[in-house]
Amino acid sequence: MDFAYFEAVMAFFGLASIVIGSFADRLTGHMLREPQATSTERPRRHSQQMMTK
Repeated sequence: MDFAYFEAVMAFFGLASIVIGSFADRLTGHMLREPQATSTERPRRHSQQMMTK
């Protein structure tokens, strides 16, 4: 096997792992983020926070 070919294949896999890792981090962050409160939940959350203070 030619060394240049091997080097190109290794560079491709290195870049692919970076792209896949970045995508996985972004997807994980999206999945773990707290869901947005709906308009009916906002006043209730606010009143619960005020009662605990």
